[in-house]
Amino acid sequence: MDAEGKLLEISAHKINKLSYCMSCNLLRPPRAFHCSDCDICVEVHDHHCPWVGTCVGKRNIRYFIRFLFFTPTHALATCLICVLCIFASKKQASPEEMYGTITASLLLYTVCIALSLYGFLAFHLSTLVLKNTTSNEDMRTRWNSQGQNKQKVSLYKNESSVFQKLKYFLFGPVPDSKVEKYAKMT
Repeated sequence: MDAEGKLLEISAHKINKLSYCMSCNLLRPPRAFHCSDCDICVEVHDHHCPWVGTCVGKRNIRYFIRFLFFTPTHALATCLICVLCIFASKKQASPEEMYGTITASLLLYTVCIALSLYGFLAFHLSTLVLKNTTSNEDMRTRWNSQGQNKQKVSLYKNESSVFQKLKYFLFGPVPDSKVEKYAKMT
């Protein structure tokens, strides 16, 4: 125990402070956060996503990133189909006005969805993945703003290239859950 009353875990030259979650009644690892929507503690909690219906954290963020890639790609494919339908309807002698309006509305909607999700994907990859932080930590300036973690972040930035980080992050092995490990300790 330290002065704050937090349990210390010492392993492989690292000292981690474990906090106790009153809702889950378990010790949670560093950077874990209790999600009130899911009512569980999530390790390296990024956010609770209502579109996916679950929390995005350490073990499933790579799937969320893929979701952020494939959803706007699908929207762009729909946009392309709408453009083709608009050009095809102009070549016909008597285009129905209602279908042209619906197609144009769908075209505008898919462009908005695609641009916003591609922007969110670019932010997520360029800002959060490369800095090894989550959007929760970035908004609250929790993990990276603390003095002892600034050095860890700068070391992480210089450890490997951008492509190596993205390859590990998106296609590396899925890590084991420390929340389950610490739940067994309580």
